[in-house]
Amino acid sequence: MFIDGDGGFDPAQLCTLDRAEPLVLVIETGNPALIEQALALNPIGRMARADEIARGVVFLASPAASFITGTNLIVDGALTRSVQF
Repeated sequence: MFIDGDGGFDPAQLCTLDRAEPLVLVIETGNPALIEQALALNPIGRMARADEIARGVVFLASPAASFITGTNLIVDGALTRSVQF
């Protein structure tokens, strides 16, 4: 959720399913087969960078998304093949 310009809340959510973070790096060194398996499932073939996730956050918090409410913005490199409602 984000606070809008009037001090209210806009119920929007950013969903990320993969991202390159220190935890991923720990798993990568401790269990490289798991990371290889996860990357094989992702159509883009890599983990998201922090700036790619941040763009979704900035968009939802910007005036450009002022009429967007009650939705999930999925930032996962096409890993999600369908959305369940």
